[in-house]
Amino acid sequence: KKKKRCWYNKLSQELERLGNQKIQLDPAIYVKYDRDGNLIGMIVTHVDDIMIAGSSGMEKIKTGIQKLLKVGKVQPINHKWCKFLGIHIRQIEDNGFEISQVDYIDRVRIEPESNQNTIYHTFKSLLGTRPDMGYHVGALSQITEVKSGDVAMLNKLIRRCKTDKLTLKFENNICFKADEIPDIHVFTDAAFGDPSRLAVLVFWGNFLVHWSTRCSRRVTKSTLSAETFALLEGVDMGEYVRSFIENITKLKVMNNYYYCDNRGVIQDIINGKVPQEKRLAIDFAFIREYVRDPKKQLVWIPTMLQIADILTKPRSPSSLILHRILGDPETFNEFIDTIHGDEK
Repeated sequence: KKKKRCWYNKLSQELERLGNQKIQLDPAIYVKYDRDGNLIGMIVTHVDDIMIAGSSGMEKIKTGIQKLLKVGKVQPINHKWCKFLGIHIRQIEDNGFEISQVDYIDRVRIEPESNQNTIYHTFKSLLGTRPDMGYHVGALSQITEVKSGDVAMLNKLIRRCKTDKLTLKFENNICFKADEIPDIHVFTDAAFGDPSRLAVLVFWGNFLVHWSTRCSRRVTKSTLSAETFALLEGVDMGEYVRSFIENITKLKVMNNYYYCDNRGVIQDIINGKVPQEKRLAIDFAFIREYVRDPKKQLVWIPTMLQIADILTKPRSPSSLILHRILGDPETFNEFIDTIHGDEK
């Protein structure tokens, strides 16, 4: 532990000496600004793995790190795939990039003697680039004993991943100007049960920046409470992403939109209804107060358009929409226009 702490302290001191600033929300991320306060680069660290991104001004930083810390191999992320923390990354046209785990998926196979823990972590690793595997990872976390039928089903699922290859694309179309920072769009969904499953998808502009699915930590007595808990998870993550972006860019995000397909939840919150369950009444009051800010809005959408549905259910009618968005981020703008057009 002392060695790890010493390494982190040394790396942190050198990065700060080279003019980088540690962001407040994550001690592993550093940013670099020019004399006018404009963001010119970012550094992501994970123990002794370091990724540097930004303009040509970051070349001096890279050279300084190599010289002072005697860093080993430096692999540029250009149009060839580069591996970082088990995920393949490459730069595409207009300085965008894409990430994939196709190489990992091609090697995966579940053996009959595999235990539940091995299987769970094998599939959990896929979540780095495969949000569509969210439901299956959640289901695996509930298995206590692996049966032969389970192994056959899981290998069938892996074959589907190999056939239906997915690469997440991130196009460089973010404008870092005042009053033009893209909105944040948060999709939340829940599957009522014992335990209930909660899911959150967060987009900044047309970038998918966060996806998660997990069992509810609280007892859910109804679909209403499950959807409310999911919405609370979305509000937490939406605010975190907003703070993260504003901390790095020094600019204000325009709006946060929260999309839920349970009309009852949204109507009860907006209309000031007080549920019988006292803890749920507190949650309603919190969300109601939160969305009084005109920059934070609740939006009802039909289940057919709820793309977070794929993280809570084995078959989702919106799965094709999400796959299209992940493969071509530009279609997300059309998707949002459709939602708000229907809302009007």
